[in-house]
Amino acid sequence: DMVATRNPLDGSLAIFAVNRSDQEAATLHVTISDSASYRVVEHVVLGGEDLDNTNNQSAPTRVTTRANAAHEIIEHELTVTLPPASWTMLRAGRT
Repeated sequence: DMVATRNPLDGSLAIFAVNRSDQEAATLHVTISDSASYRVVEHVVLGGEDLDNTNNQSAPTRVTTRANAAHEIIEHELTVTLPPASWTMLRAGRT
């Protein structure tokens, strides 16, 4: 599942995606229908690790978002690898 938004003022994009498979990574392809060039400015992932992990008083940041670099933009095609059982947020801006 995924949703994308575009800021009409600066053209920036925000993409939110979920990979529900607990076994396999998924590849997300997004075509950017804009003549401008884009670059990824932020890409974070939550999950994709031990699904039994929880935060608690002694480990308050065990489950948190982490930076990810499993993406590329070639021409106007954004490709993102979604780890198993994860939520991904990616922001892209015009260059």
